[in-house]
Amino acid sequence: MRLLAADGGAARRLAQGHVGRPGPITLPRAAAVLDTGELITKGEAIGKLGQFSVPAALVAQIYHRRAGEQVRLNWLQRSIRAWRVRRIMSTSLRRLTSADGSANTSGH
Repeated sequence: MRLLAADGGAARRLAQGHVGRPGPITLPRAAAVLDTGELITKGEAIGKLGQFSVPAALVAQIYHRRAGEQVRLNWLQRSIRAWRVRRIMSTSLRRLTSADGSANTSGH
């Protein structure tokens, strides 16, 4: 099977079984699809992360990584970030998929 990717590194990681996990950037994108039926860009999604209680420091890290800059964190910082991201994702996904229609985030 041949994998197509923008860079060989991404294809190699996929071939080796390294699967990316949905991160905070998927939250505003999913909300936009649920609210309007349209998909927004990742760049637009970064600007809407605050609607999902993503801390400004994490938004900055995501922005810099998307811009190709290296974000250096030690083991403890990565662990804390992972815990926060899991909590944000869990809470936000529950809200987006709730039966009461609270997927609409435009009011936040």
